[in-house]
Amino acid sequence: MGSSGSTAPFRSARSALGVFQTLERWEELLQTVPAILAGRDAYNLRAWLARATAERRQGRDDEARRVLSAGITANSGRNGELWIALACLECYAGNLDWAKDALHKAIETDGNWRLSTLDEPALAPLWMV
Repeated sequence: MGSSGSTAPFRSARSALGVFQTLERWEELLQTVPAILAGRDAYNLRAWLARATAERRQGRDDEARRVLSAGITANSGRNGELWIALACLECYAGNLDWAKDALHKAIETDGNWRLSTLDEPALAPLWMV
């Protein structure tokens, strides 16, 4: 496991992802996710979100933003959950205009996001402006 990024003790990179995320072992997660996102797993929503979360937890918001943007691109912009994650990140960073844009994109993918995001604490700054 350690610094080599090997997932050998796990049945799959996805199994490793779940374990590392649960244990909040962000560096190991960051080493595992590229294997998941390579090739046919580029649409793996959980991997994109986990990688972005790990980057943010390591204090690398710019990298988290890049990861979410890459995930959005890989999913042709049609995944509202990635847009919501980007909106949350932008709220945390104080970029409320960018957060609004990302939230609007999420709502374009599915109108149900409009109501479901009202309870998201990270987006609270958007409702106060």
